[in-house]
Amino acid sequence: MTASPREKNGQRAHRLIGTLESAAYLGLVVLLFGGIAHAFLTAFGMGISALLERREPPFFLLLDRVFLILILLEILHTVTASLQTRRLAVEPFLIAGIIALVRRMMAISIEQVNIIQENLERFYALLWEFGVVAAAVALLVGSLWVLRRSVRS
Repeated sequence: MTASPREKNGQRAHRLIGTLESAAYLGLVVLLFGGIAHAFLTAFGMGISALLERREPPFFLLLDRVFLILILLEILHTVTASLQTRRLAVEPFLIAGIIALVRRMMAISIEQVNIIQENLERFYALLWEFGVVAAAVALLVGSLWVLRRSVRS
């Protein structure tokens, strides 16, 4: 039984879309690798310059870069897994979200130290934001726990 011309056109279109999708994923992988390399080199440069100048390294900036690298690596893992399986996994996005929120909590904590003496109203706003971000972290961790339990069952 031979396929009709219409079926052949549909198969060609499906292959073309699959090829374009793979090309888009590969482009995204290249961009993510570039972002990871840039963040890593920036952090490495900050550490080396602090050592050469015999001063304390900017710990929070380095930690911020480490969190950024972890987020990008988690997204890269998701993209490569999606490229291989042709399915989109939810778990890596939850993990990347948790890392991003923890990164924001760290930034708020640093900002609060500088704001306490300057502007009490801004300090209270940051406390509220910290609470909302903490609740979001709890929600994402709970979602991750439910997801893992449902996969096991």
